[in-house]
Amino acid sequence: MQSKAMKQEEIEALAREMAKGVKTEADLEAVTRTLTKTLIETALKAEMTDHLGYEAHDPAVHCSHDAQQPELCRLEGSQNGGG
Repeated sequence: MQSKAMKQEEIEALAREMAKGVKTEADLEAVTRTLTKTLIETALKAEMTDHLGYEAHDPAVHCSHDAQQPELCRLEGSQNGGG
């Protein structure tokens, strides 16, 4: 059974590729900062999509309310809420 999670070898290959451009401590800090920011943003977006049941800003979702209440949104063609 193949897992969706990345294999350790794939992670290490990506790390080696990113490290090729690192020449100074400042370079390392910049890569680390960017990588951390991107990983956190991507994880939070995936978590929110999973929670709501649809992608943020999905044109198939209609909200006739304040966006603070996503349970009132519905997917195109759905009689029920999207979340």
